[in-house]
Amino acid sequence: MSRTDYKPASQARHQRRSAHLGLAASSSLALCLALAAGNLSAAPPSEIGSNGRQELPLGQASRTHLHGAKWLEGQILVRPVPGLSSERMGSILSRAGGRAEARIGSLDVWKVRVPPGAESSVVAALASNPNIEFAEKDLVVETAETIPNDPYWNDPYFWHLQHIDAPVAWDYARGAGITVGVCDTGVDSAHPDLAGKLVPGWNVASNTADTSPIAAHGTRVAGVIGAVSNNGQGIASAAWDAAIMPIRVTNRTDGAASLSAIAACVDWARQNGARIVNASYYGLWDSGAVTTAADRLRAAGGLLFVSAGNYGTDPGSAPNASMIVVASIDENDGKSSFSNHGAYVDLAAPGNRIWSTEPNPDRLYRLVSGTSFASPLAAGVAALLMSADHRLSPSQVEDLILQTAVPAGWGYDIGEGRIDAGAAMLSLVGTSPDTTPPSVVLTAPSAGAKVSGEVQVTANASDNIGVALVELHAAGQFVATDNDAPYAFVLDTTAYADGSLQIQVVAYDSNGNQAAAARTVTVDNRIADTTAPIVSIGSPAAGAEVSGSVTFTANASDNEAVASLQLYVAESLAAYCSATTCSTTLDTTRYPNGSLDLRAEARDPSGNAASDGRRVEVRNVVAAIDTTPPTVDFVGLRDGGTVPQGNVRVSVNAADDRGVTSLRLYIADVLVASSSNGSLSYQWQTRKLPVGSTQTLRAVASDAAGNSTERRIAVTITKK
Repeated sequence: MSRTDYKPASQARHQRRSAHLGLAASSSLALCLALAAGNLSAAPPSEIGSNGRQELPLGQASRTHLHGAKWLEGQILVRPVPGLSSERMGSILSRAGGRAEARIGSLDVWKVRVPPGAESSVVAALASNPNIEFAEKDLVVETAETIPNDPYWNDPYFWHLQHIDAPVAWDYARGAGITVGVCDTGVDSAHPDLAGKLVPGWNVASNTADTSPIAAHGTRVAGVIGAVSNNGQGIASAAWDAAIMPIRVTNRTDGAASLSAIAACVDWARQNGARIVNASYYGLWDSGAVTTAADRLRAAGGLLFVSAGNYGTDPGSAPNASMIVVASIDENDGKSSFSNHGAYVDLAAPGNRIWSTEPNPDRLYRLVSGTSFASPLAAGVAALLMSADHRLSPSQVEDLILQTAVPAGWGYDIGEGRIDAGAAMLSLVGTSPDTTPPSVVLTAPSAGAKVSGEVQVTANASDNIGVALVELHAAGQFVATDNDAPYAFVLDTTAYADGSLQIQVVAYDSNGNQAAAARTVTVDNRIADTTAPIVSIGSPAAGAEVSGSVTFTANASDNEAVASLQLYVAESLAAYCSATTCSTTLDTTRYPNGSLDLRAEARDPSGNAASDGRRVEVRNVVAAIDTTPPTVDFVGLRDGGTVPQGNVRVSVNAADDRGVTSLRLYIADVLVASSSNGSLSYQWQTRKLPVGSTQTLRAVASDAAGNSTERRIAVTITKK
């Protein structure tokens, strides 16, 4: 079928997985290893089942957690926001009571030392910090081991491979060219059905090359995946031509391992070429550290398979889009009685009475049961698909498996159903590689933004199959990677010169297709100027007695520059200057005698300000107030007198102790003459005025103080 016709098996489940929430720091995890025990035999062997559990103590190195889970005392796991500097992370950890001890492989996940007994409080403190993506306890649990009371001695040897139509898939591929990492208790390299199948591995628990089995579980898991087949002896496996990479995660005989060890294992497998990794440990989907490692594996083109657990319950966990969680079914496609179920499960595979390899001393075979063996069976099918087409992306392999799964579980939520290797391989025929690049948008900071110190960089990305990772680049150089949406980084701008800086986000899908978005920001990390200017008033002197007009001057200086220098009189702005010197003329007569406050204020371009103030005394001489009005009178005319018709001279004289400033003459209330001194003369034409009429004359004199006097007379016109 064409890529356009190729769709995920269940959009609802994919959406549910993609929307899984952040990892709860206080989640209860448990490791469930279905370890075989009992008598060894060539055939028929005893059966190791999972209908019971035996709790083994972990000792003083761990503490009990909810539901029996335990964690390493004095250690937690922390992942900072991508791009956060080590100095900044150290400061955050120190304030919370922790100290970074070691990084897990190449992952941006750190083992952090905390005071013994303070694991919960430190995790809670860090979980609320926006610069920390997750903080969690480094959980460990013991193995789960049971022996059933009704062994099936006469079961067909390889029902599980026939049940998933493996022979159909083998017609196209048998796992050649694919390496499968086994994160477990070590693998017996001398077993006749595993000899020659192993590639070099590692012991992440002790940081050595010792991958010999500390417990049987890892050898059994490896046999399910890739035991030598078609060789006339022993058993067959899912992907018999695939290479097995043994990575030991524990040095404990009970098989218990820490989350940090499992995360380190997945990362080591990725770095050393594994395309498929199996970790048959329960609860890994709730771990931020393991999820981070799974994301990195996906980004490199690989897939992580984990077991759902043997507790027979629904733990209520949320789906995790980063890994494939596998439950167990029986020969009738019913949920195995011991198998967990729930929304977090992606699919199921046969896990009842699975033939597999047994480590030394006898190196024979054993019939085992558990989700620990359903998971590697599904992992082996994934290896077959990748072997058939090495160009397949992890999302394409996952979709092929989920799309072709057979309904199973009969009332229990076991994901998409039971894996069908034959149907998945046939569906692959005609499937073309994904060539559609993702889309990516840089959402912050905004283009042209002025940035300094640590700045948050965020992006949105999407893809037709799935986004594997988003990288941050600055000035053309790689900065950090984020594998999980929402994609967020911390960019330390102090590592770049002030000025323009191009930041870019690059999104990749699992098939290597990529897209980028970029923008330019302005870096400004100049050290803030906190030094205020120096300012001083030059004149008048402090306490000086001033009168009339005086000069008010001030001077200023600054380590950068003086932006402004302002002069204030009685807190009112008197002058504004954009120079280091400012001057203005102060008219003191505008202010009452007494104290007068002067102030000069200087500011620099950074807004730092300083001022200098002083007080002077105003001493202006105040003249006595003139309240005496002038005297004024008419010359030769009297009130009630007569004036003949014709040409009559009217004279007025005025006097004042400080001088007359204005003298005005009004006839019939009309101004007819004025003078600025104490005398006035006017020729009055009375020829046309009626004989016997009465005329009013008025003289008004004023002095400089505004005092005034008015003299009014009335005269009668007579015949000449």
